[in-house]
Amino acid sequence: MTYGAHLTELDRHHDALTADREAVARFRWLHAAHPDAFREDLVNALHNLEIDLHNLNLNDEAQQVAQELATLTDDPQ
Repeated sequence: MTYGAHLTELDRHHDALTADREAVARFRWLHAAHPDAFREDLVNALHNLEIDLHNLNLNDEAQQVAQELATLTDDPQ
């Protein structure tokens, strides 16, 4: 379980959002350098971020994350 997920379980949704945004930023950077090695990690981090955004009713941003997820999971690399 990720740090952000633990924070979500404690109803610390804003803190979870911050933690998961940081995780996504790191995995985007790693994925850019090594796509095959970090694709699954980035997908998982984006999924967690999408949950955080929905928990805070930030649905427009959650939709953008969902679109990025769809792009990553539809990419046959």
